[in-house]
Amino acid sequence: MKITARAIKRGAAGLLLGAALVLLWDWTAHPIELNMVTLPEQIAAFHNRESEDWDPSEITVYGGVSVGNREYYLMEMGEYLGSVTLERGLTARYKIEYLRYGDGGFRDAIVESGGGL
Repeated sequence: MKITARAIKRGAAGLLLGAALVLLWDWTAHPIELNMVTLPEQIAAFHNRESEDWDPSEITVYGGVSVGNREYYLMEMGEYLGSVTLERGLTARYKIEYLRYGDGGFRDAIVESGGGL
């Protein structure tokens, strides 16, 4: 079987197109560029999709920690304490994976990444 230069070019073009589509999908699936100034706005928009309206000025985000491809941040939403989990995509952009807040205590959790803590 003889492989021609034309077939190689087509294969390379197909691979490049596939990679571009994957990056485009990841870009739209992970819309947040991590910035502590705009993160409260992103949290408010995520929260306001399904329930009461929160004003971003009522949200204060504190320091966080990275574990694998996730970022965990502590925050205040008005008088409530909470946390937000962000997932990093291939393009180093994030999406909010989980948001929790309330007036009860925090539950401790063990977070693993790649089989280790």
